[in-house]
Amino acid sequence: MRVLVLIERVRRMPWHHSRWAVQIARGLAGRGHSVTLACDGISDPEETGRVRLVVRRPPSSLLKRQPLRFAAWARGLVNGGGHDASLSLTPLADADVWAPVGPPEHDEAARLVRANVVSAALNGLTRPWIPAGVIAASDAQRRARVTQPIVARIGRVRPAPGETALGCAATLDPTEHLDALRRRARAILGIAGEVLVIAMAITHHERPGLGELIPALGPALRGSGAELLVVTTGPRTMHERLRRTGVRVHVLGTTTRPAIFLAASDVVVVPQTAGPGATGRLVADAVRAGRPVLCARGASGDGLIDSPAPDSPAPGRIVVPIARGWLGALPLALDPAWRREAALGARRLGPTLTLDRMLDRLEPVLEEAALRRE
Repeated sequence: MRVLVLIERVRRMPWHHSRWAVQIARGLAGRGHSVTLACDGISDPEETGRVRLVVRRPPSSLLKRQPLRFAAWARGLVNGGGHDASLSLTPLADADVWAPVGPPEHDEAARLVRANVVSAALNGLTRPWIPAGVIAASDAQRRARVTQPIVARIGRVRPAPGETALGCAATLDPTEHLDALRRRARAILGIAGEVLVIAMAITHHERPGLGELIPALGPALRGSGAELLVVTTGPRTMHERLRRTGVRVHVLGTTTRPAIFLAASDVVVVPQTAGPGATGRLVADAVRAGRPVLCARGASGDGLIDSPAPDSPAPGRIVVPIARGWLGALPLALDPAWRREAALGARRLGPTLTLDRMLDRLEPVLEEAALRRE
């Protein structure tokens, strides 16, 4: 089958939503399909392997993003033929199968409106393409209502009405030796081997969830000896709020090696709710690494915690942040019995969270799309 895969820009960060484009394209090519990856820029063209790469223009800064031009170009590729089925992973352009990943364009605009005057002005200078992105995404939605593509969602365990769930897949390399990596990572970070480490990956402070978690960290963990390991793209004010809890905090910023972050941890906390473009990768990678997960209801990947392997304990606990939910949940991280039981559930569920399993679900969807085109 000849498959066209669309994404706007492919970033190098391993948890970035655009990484799905390369991994899915390479996975389909490995199964014998003829795959073309079309994008507006890619950090490392060599990583596409046997996949044919079509780039509208060389990689450029975010400041020079051109959503409307990319959307028109992508629409031309979809309508131009030369493939049996097209798969769009961008909200800017629909295709035979539409599985948009990443934050919706409307979210960027809404954050800009909610920001104070100074933040709004700075965001307007660094993101001048926001109006064009909203227009392109709205146009794609309008066209989709007419063309009625198959709508699929990466990261969903249970589909919403009218959607196909492709499910979560972990990004961890199964050949990584996490025990050896754990010792090395803790030595680099200055964390003693016996210390309980609670890991979190959090984004900008506007995303709901942190407001409920941070006030609970001090009362639940202070004096326990537990330490926090945080991967964050948030501002320094967020780092200070974490440090004022009285719990020792290690802030990594962003990371290109999720395996190090997870190997150093004992429990993973996922506090923030997710938008429709989230992919559940943090939860999937944590489960794949055998780590217990405390996950806010509504976080991306929370369905994995609700769906343990058959005859296995749950790999973690779903937390309802309201009504002091985190105050009741965080002490579980200090309970060795709970950690052992949840880690067992994670180790049994983890091997099922592979890209191959996702491709098993995607291939029939692409075949159905190909039949629709005939």
